[in-house]
Amino acid sequence: MQRRTTYGMAFIVATVLSLMLGAATASAQGYGTGTLGSSTTTPGPGEPFTVTGDGCAPGADVTFAIDGQAAGSTTADSSGNFSKTLTAPAAPGTHSVTATCGARVLSLEITVQASTTTPLARTGSNSTVPMTSIALVLLAVGGLLVLMARRRGASRSHSAN
Repeated sequence: MQRRTTYGMAFIVATVLSLMLGAATASAQGYGTGTLGSSTTTPGPGEPFTVTGDGCAPGADVTFAIDGQAAGSTTADSSGNFSKTLTAPAAPGTHSVTATCGARVLSLEITVQASTTTPLARTGSNSTVPMTSIALVLLAVGGLLVLMARRRGASRSHSAN
């Protein structure tokens, strides 16, 4: 009976040791902390900019938002990388851009610059009639002055003879 107990005990110890040494512990797949970047952090109002990132599960759906409003989606590649061209808001100021894949939320801030284009200054009139009228009057006055000067010169030369 002692022999059976010894064999039984040896079997139990061997089983426990093999389980402890040979079994690997299960763990969740990690994809790093993830990063989010942009082609520019200072786009103009309504200008396109490209957001790129990594750290998502391969093939994961990635959704984008600007200030909490949906801005598009894409799918992560086989390495968990993704890219999407978004459009900057029209309002100048600082805006939050987020990319969400599963439970992971990546974010960055962009600063939309105020529009630098200004309309051309108005430097003239839509109508040429007033300027043409003034030019014709000045030509007539000039012609009359020339005519009067010639008559005066002619009358002086007749009176000198």
